[in-house]
Amino acid sequence: MKFGLFSKLYTGLDIGSHAVKVVLIEKRKKVNHLIGWGISDYDKETPTDDEIAMSIQKVYQDSDIPLNRCVWLGISGYSTKVRIVKFPKMSHDELKSTIEWHLAEYFPYPKDEIYYDWTILNTSQEAQGSQKETLVAVVGSKRDLVDRLIDISNKARIYPAGINMIPMALYNTVKSIIGREAVALVDIGAKITTVIIVARQIVCFSRQTEIGGDSLTSALVNELRVERNDAENLKKEESKLINVDTDNLRVFKACQSIFTEILTEIRKSIAFFESESSYGRVVKILLCGGSSLITNIDKLVSKSLKIPAEIFDPLKGIEVSCTKDGEELEKIAPQLATGIGLVEEIWKEGRQ
Repeated sequence: MKFGLFSKLYTGLDIGSHAVKVVLIEKRKKVNHLIGWGISDYDKETPTDDEIAMSIQKVYQDSDIPLNRCVWLGISGYSTKVRIVKFPKMSHDELKSTIEWHLAEYFPYPKDEIYYDWTILNTSQEAQGSQKETLVAVVGSKRDLVDRLIDISNKARIYPAGINMIPMALYNTVKSIIGREAVALVDIGAKITTVIIVARQIVCFSRQTEIGGDSLTSALVNELRVERNDAENLKKEESKLINVDTDNLRVFKACQSIFTEILTEIRKSIAFFESESSYGRVVKILLCGGSSLITNIDKLVSKSLKIPAEIFDPLKGIEVSCTKDGEELEKIAPQLATGIGLVEEIWKEGRQ
């Protein structure tokens, strides 16, 4: 969904349930330069819309990022859907009419209650061999969710140029820096875990589940009888959640069921993709989002799913041209994957 004209500076604003993340990127001669970034955690577990707007203003101020008009927002959640659909070869107008006719199959809401959009991912002749099919991402969200997001950003004096679904933003981030084999990108956020699978640089699968870092925190609070801030600190302590030893056994057991649930969702997603697709097996899992910073989580995923896993670096292929704390940027880079993907949306070809 596009709203306005673009400048030479592009901002991706990821308004999460736990923190606000922002990136400022400039394109110079087809090379993307990161010239600003920032993260601001909310002061409370469930902030009001006004408090979220204040956090947006704070992250802009702290990061010295100008309030330019070319800002793209990310959106996700239970009221959003991303459908990857195959269609026979047809004209653009025929495709548009077909999608509109089948909207009720894609989204469980009346047409007048949603915003929706679609983009052709490829003509799929290359991806599907001799089968001349069109692969389309059809995305939609409840209107009230989009309207609220715009209202929050307006309160922060941000007037978005457009909004994209977070699964599609993640696809934008990863598609140009992986090969042609099937790769799963798993974004473990505070409340939602997103799994997308990209093969031959085309997104072939997308799934979101309402479980994430907050679920781990709640498990620690309930099982260990600690305050929420103490539980958050436990998550950040090296090896506390993953390794099993005498000192960490209670911490590990408190989180084990949540890890199992997250791993089960990843496993089910990969199994479904491999059973329905002709693209072969998933050869690698990339992890991003706030909970990907948990020490050794990549080793846990790799060992449990028997697939190589690593922490995703969304800065590959981007020139870092800002002087702000390079060590901190390297550490938190997986949290910026969505913001970078939102910016990629602006100049990547293929939107219809």
